[in-house]
Amino acid sequence: MFPHRILSTLTIGLISSLSFPTAAITFIPPNEEPPRQTQGGASRGDVTFIPPNDDPPVNTGGAGSRDTTSELRALVPSDHYGQTTQGYPSFFVYVPRTSARLAFFSVLTEDGDGHYQGYVPITEMGVMRLELPDTVPALETGQTYQWHFALVTEERLRPDSPRVSGWVRRVAPNEDLKAVVGQSKGRRSLPLANAYGRQGIWYDALSTLADLRQNRPDASVVSQSWDDLLNQVGLAAIANEPFLDVSD
Repeated sequence: MFPHRILSTLTIGLISSLSFPTAAITFIPPNEEPPRQTQGGASRGDVTFIPPNDDPPVNTGGAGSRDTTSELRALVPSDHYGQTTQGYPSFFVYVPRTSARLAFFSVLTEDGDGHYQGYVPITEMGVMRLELPDTVPALETGQTYQWHFALVTEERLRPDSPRVSGWVRRVAPNEDLKAVVGQSKGRRSLPLANAYGRQGIWYDALSTLADLRQNRPDASVVSQSWDDLLNQVGLAAIANEPFLDVSD
């Protein structure tokens, strides 16, 4: 019995130190309504995309026929609304096979004022991470923003360009979440992702899991947790898609 207890204790300690619990990640949506309308009086959950006035960089992809929007997906809950505790959160989209070689990414205030806009290259299909550069102001706590991602499939963006949109609201973490974040000491872990998820902090839970999935691609519990989280918001079909490298 005694050696068995020692072995059990060591095993539990090892699993804890690796931060790989077997429990699935749980996302509990925040107990508040998403913005009810945006510019033009769109219905709840929708956002309005206004193409920029300037021309994009040269698009080296052939114009071809217009891509459909059926598979371009924003990795967000079904109401397109999510929270973050970060001033510079990560946003994720799934890009299907497309002739586009550029995409337009923008972030607006809830009133529609510009916060950031820029172009990102598209080289292949997969899950793309989008981030705000540190040259623009951080998102303000207590404020809600709209974000847009549109494929440049012709010479310039149009109102009907394939696109996805979402809402993000920056919130202050409560004491329980602060404690978990403090214990993590800057390390990404499944307990941290689960803490974000149970507090309804969608963008932080998703980015934490994305980091783990990219850094530990062979860890089955990480892959399963990623699958579980996306399945909870109806995104199971793209859970196994690869990540795109847009570091350049």
